[in-house]
Amino acid sequence: KALADGKLKTVEELRVYLDVLDMQNKHSAMADVLFADGPLSEKIINDPDLVTQRIELLVKTHEYDKAIEAAMKCLEIRENWLDYKHYIAASVAKLGLIIKDANANLGSAEFDPEALAIAENACATLNRWAQIRGRARGAKLALVELAATLDTAGYTEIATKTLNGLGNQIWAYIDQFQSKTICYKDIMPYLIIAIVEPTSKTVNQQALEFHRKQLETRVDSACESATQSEDLAQSWVNLEKIRYLLQALSDDVNPENWVLGVDRLLQYGLDSNQAQKKQASCSDIVLIAGQRLIQASFVGFSETSQRPQLHAGLFAALCVLEAGIKQNDGSFLLKLYAIRIYLFLSCYERARAIYDSLNIKNVQFDTLG
Repeated sequence: KALADGKLKTVEELRVYLDVLDMQNKHSAMADVLFADGPLSEKIINDPDLVTQRIELLVKTHEYDKAIEAAMKCLEIRENWLDYKHYIAASVAKLGLIIKDANANLGSAEFDPEALAIAENACATLNRWAQIRGRARGAKLALVELAATLDTAGYTEIATKTLNGLGNQIWAYIDQFQSKTICYKDIMPYLIIAIVEPTSKTVNQQALEFHRKQLETRVDSACESATQSEDLAQSWVNLEKIRYLLQALSDDVNPENWVLGVDRLLQYGLDSNQAQKKQASCSDIVLIAGQRLIQASFVGFSETSQRPQLHAGLFAALCVLEAGIKQNDGSFLLKLYAIRIYLFLSCYERARAIYDSLNIKNVQFDTLG
């Protein structure tokens, strides 16, 4: 009624109205608003979030051709991760419909030429966008997303034929962007998708072994090169984070495996020229070493009767974290980790002292929460 009466005049009011319709799955009513002519149409066209919501609605209502066209139009102008995802979702859904129809008629059509052409076209389009200055990371990560979406939808052979498979696409991305601090955050969800079976939640041992081998060929050389530049050091940090993730996914219960390599982490993080310069990579490396010691303690002393040994192991980890804090007092992550362990050990005074040193502002409590 408010819309009909012309009372929805601002984009903010329109967003609230659309959110309510979306929660009620009233997609037809959403389409009436987002695609209708009227006084708000110009505001919608000029608002990137609402344009993206248009594309999302097209995907939800199975208007895949229109969604692909709209997403491509937006991505030709600007980069938006949600537009990439909607473009990929629509492309794979359209591909799936073609395969379904072909299977019904022919019995099997995994490599139906039309379906394969959609995947190849999406791959070529994303690679073209990756050549645009400043857009390589987003478009290359979208290639990983495309491989993952195909794989999850059951079109593994098409993902292999067009993208050389999800696993290889993941490591192609890592090789290109491992010097970026964001690399691990970008790629972690896809490593989990590649290794953990979506329905049973069990680990695919073959996939896990593939990624371990890929890591082994890279991590030692990255460690040796870490002292040459901060970018190379960050590459090592990201690979060490991946090493930790793969070990965690394997449910490794041997504490000796968890402390393997901690010495070289600490040597770089606390006793190198880079550590004296307080480079960010050193704090990251110390944090990884501390986390490995914490994990080894919990894995090795999991019984109630082993509480004294557990506490001793955690105090050893705290010594590492405290050394890192002394080296770089500005590392809030080291301090937050230390606070958590001190609280677990009921060492409240030291936890409070570190907390006070963070000088947290009111707005930052939202982040901590």
